[in-house]
Amino acid sequence: MLKFPPCLLAAASVFSAMCTMSGCKHWKKTCAWHTGYSQDRLMDCSRLMITFHLNAASAKLTGVLSIGSTTLLDMATQQNANQLSFS
Repeated sequence: MLKFPPCLLAAASVFSAMCTMSGCKHWKKTCAWHTGYSQDRLMDCSRLMITFHLNAASAKLTGVLSIGSTTLLDMATQQNANQLSFS
């Protein structure tokens, strides 16, 4: 994740959350204009974030997972990973 600048991480987090909560698969032109990032630019970072979250339960450092994890968040992330096609 260190290869991405903080502003890209923030935009990819918003994109991932939008896709998770509302099922949208498209980064709107307004969002791209405000962030300066296209959907194509966000995909790699978003894919990594979702992968890290899905793999967090089996990782050695699970303290943050146990503090911030909720069943709703886990279900939404799993749904996002299943529904979105990151191609």
